[in-house]
Amino acid sequence: MSEKKLGELYKKFLAVANTEGEDAARKFLTDHFSDFPEDIQSKITSAFFEESLQDEALEKKQITGIQTEALDAMSQLEKMKRVLEDALRIKNLQSELSS
Repeated sequence: MSEKKLGELYKKFLAVANTEGEDAARKFLTDHFSDFPEDIQSKITSAFFEESLQDEALEKKQITGIQTEALDAMSQLEKMKRVLEDALRIKNLQSELSS
């Protein structure tokens, strides 16, 4: 690919990225992937792969956070249950003793 064609392709990419946003820029890269030289194709692939890994790591971190919060809530509910059960036992014992 000549530098002129590559330059034109890059200008089109920048125009899309600057006017239409990130999603349109991604679509441009995937739609025109084969138009780029192999070394740039490799960089595009690496960038998409890295981004995918980061997204997956973030998702796992969020899931872990939700699971931790759920476990904390369950622990608090179990403590509350024991307090209520103890209060009920005390009330029942007081009722039995006063009978």
